[in-house]
Amino acid sequence: MKTVDIKKYIDLMQTEPEQFNKLRETEAYPVLEIKNVHKLNVKNCNLKNVVFKSCGSGQWKSCGSGQWEWCYSGQWEWCDSGQWKSCDSGQWKSCDSGQWEWCYYGQIITSGRIHLKSSYLITSWCDNIKKEKCPKNDTEAYVLIHGLEKHPDNPKLVKLYKSVKADDTDFYTGKIHYEKGKEIICPDWDSKYNGECGQGFHLSPTFEMAQQYNVGKCKSFWVHVNDFKVYPPNLTKVRAKKVLVID
Repeated sequence: MKTVDIKKYIDLMQTEPEQFNKLRETEAYPVLEIKNVHKLNVKNCNLKNVVFKSCGSGQWKSCGSGQWEWCYSGQWEWCDSGQWKSCDSGQWKSCDSGQWEWCYYGQIITSGRIHLKSSYLITSWCDNIKKEKCPKNDTEAYVLIHGLEKHPDNPKLVKLYKSVKADDTDFYTGKIHYEKGKEIICPDWDSKYNGECGQGFHLSPTFEMAQQYNVGKCKSFWVHVNDFKVYPPNLTKVRAKKVLVID
């Protein structure tokens, strides 16, 4: 990272964005890192190769190609091609081609071509201002975030995965046999329980995620969207009431 007069850049981007952009162009865009700054108010700045870290309560409008890490309570509007990592309580409006990793309790509104990776639940997620596509609950948001495959004849059924032992039984008890074509109901399912573990079949959106818990044989299942619950702090698995074994 290049050592520069950070205060000068911060002042320019908030008061004289045109001069900030011209200065950045003359520098051929070396990486500029801004840390631990609060209450930023940035508009109309080209933030290519600008990285904000541990910044809070900021507002960024009409900014392109920036990168934000460990920022919280921020608001971003009309930002293009940005990357956000580990940001909390943020709100993004009309941002295009962005990538969000480990962000939680945020809102992404009227955004296009977004990529979510290992994120906590995003509420009020809308695709190109089509309000009817916004999820109504955590389960619908989970389906959107992971792009779960839907049954061709019943879109309410989505495909989830589990790692089992070689004999098709579960690792935890060894008593549940996941036989192909069989519908199985969890014996200890509790619809009122909102915890992460227990009280349901544990399934994952991909087999790779399922392997994080037990390394074994891959099994896939059709699960009705009303038959599983999401634990927002961990999106690598859900708890299911009932499953239909595919293979």
